Amino acid sequence: MIAPTNFRKLTFCLTLLILFSSCKKWVQGPPPDTLITDEKVFADDNTAQDAIIGMYTQAMNAALSYANGGISLYAGLSADELTASTVIGNEDAFTRNAIGSTNPIIADLYGAAYNIILNANTVIQGVAGSKGMTAAKKAQFTGEAKFMRALVYFYQVNLWGPVPLITQTDPEITSLQPRAAVDIVYDTIISDLVDAKSLLPSAYPTKAGYEQDRTRPNSSAAAALLSRVYLFRGRWAEAENEANFVIQDSRYKLEPLLDSVFLEHSHEAIFQLQPVYSNQATAEGYIFNPYVGNRPSYPLRPELMAAWEVGDQRKIQWTQGVTAFGTDYVFPCKYKQRTYTPLSPEYNMVIRLAETYLIRAEAKAQQGNLSGGVADLNVVRHRAGLPTTTAITASTLLTAIYHERQVELFTEWGHRWLDLKRTNRADSILGAEKPGWTSTAALFPIPQYDIETNPNLTQNPGY
Repeated sequence: MIAPTNFRKLTFCLTLLILFSSCKKWVQGPPPDTLITDEKVFADDNTAQDAIIGMYTQAMNAALSYANGGISLYAGLSADELTASTVIGNEDAFTRNAIGSTNPIIADLYGAAYNIILNANTVIQGVAGSKGMTAAKKAQFTGEAKFMRALVYFYQVNLWGPVPLITQTDPEITSLQPRAAVDIVYDTIISDLVDAKSLLPSAYPTKAGYEQDRTRPNSSAAAALLSRVYLFRGRWAEAENEANFVIQDSRYKLEPLLDSVFLEHSHEAIFQLQPVYSNQATAEGYIFNPYVGNRPSYPLRPELMAAWEVGDQRKIQWTQGVTAFGTDYVFPCKYKQRTYTPLSPEYNMVIRLAETYLIRAEAKAQQGNLSGGVADLNVVRHRAGLPTTTAITASTLLTAIYHERQVELFTEWGHRWLDLKRTNRADSILGAEKPGWTSTAALFPIPQYDIETNPNLTQNPGY
């Protein structure tokens, strides 16, 4: 783990070495030299591409890390989606919303986020200083790094509130950075995504003359994430405009078969992350699907099971029941593969079209365009085999949209946990469902180690 207070312990050259020498499943060519300078890594388009791919590889390098299943699991436990079939102290703290600042899971999540941010900052700085790269690749790689930095900071500010805002690599500055206000962090996220949208091409990277998978962002991915950010900021018109940008792109469409949504070449995918080990599937697939005859590690909570309407195909296709040791369980199975299946690999879905439709539905409803909101909501409902919504007022439509987000996006990247907080429903809903819930549990604690080593950091209330 490399928290911001530990940046002084990681040299810039080492970061470049990590980026350049990352998983060879994605990177072709001979192994890198032992010592690498920034001039060599960003010498030309090909070497710089190795660095940008290394940024994604490092983000996915450990199961249940920040970008590889960790947010889906721990935010799911914190909300009312998941529970654990076996009580393990550090994980149980998330289920009970009683996380200590010395909890190692918190330290790992927080530190892994700043690892990704450091790698993105390194790419941005290295590309800017390159003398051998083409202008087109400079723009693309800078856009990719800004997209990743914005994605991580979106989760940082929603999981922890004010956080250190680090946009450079100088350890003398980053190691003592104080927490930045939420508004300032969001301003940086928006600025990064606006830049990314303008810098990134509309097409995904190609291989052998055809567009390949969607594991690197394009301009539509930046727009989709920007629409989410605007929604969280209550900037409804801008959220709708960015969602329009994505939905009008004909390459995206809802998969008619729910079992196809999370596959490598899903038409619904806007941005995915690829598992980096050839013999492993997604972290979600591995942890949620039990071995035959075993109980699932993380079954679904009864509150979520009660949320689906009769006939909802998502309950039928994306959950599964099992009896183990005399007890009935239901577990999430959006990802079917516990181990890697080469003929139809599953990728970690980060942003997909169904969410964008629901963003636009909510943005329209908030602006009084109820018929438009109903139409977008029904796109998602009809794919799930459900009838047209009966919501006709602004209040009932928003309630219906929040409900649809719950049953469509469950156990994906913490959507439910973040939604309960942004819509001010965490206290009423989790307070009724979870004994001991307190309002301060809505934010995770800053890791104690970081508090102790950075005198400019403060702790969240309640810890």
